[in-house]
Amino acid sequence: MINGYINHGDMGMAREIFDEMPIRNNASLTAMIFGYTECGDVVSARKIFDRMEKKDLYTWNAMIACYAQNGCPREAIQSFNRMRKLDSSVEPDEMTFSSVI
Repeated sequence: MINGYINHGDMGMAREIFDEMPIRNNASLTAMIFGYTECGDVVSARKIFDRMEKKDLYTWNAMIACYAQNGCPREAIQSFNRMRKLDSSVEPDEMTFSSVI
């Protein structure tokens, strides 16, 4: 449901649904990061990202892409380096590298 609102550019409704969710998983959190990326709201995307307990490759890619797509290349590279340093279980993939480049 969140993705539907995001795909139609309605981050307000996506956020309402998200805020009412009793349990949030990485899929819903990552969807919100992508939504904020599309809106150019890097600060809100980062707030969602920072609240995540367990980050996976998709969430790292979402945040790195958010920075890259919104004119924050330094932050994209810093996030990539942070991912490599803090989470040895996450291996970068093609999307990770294309966002950093």
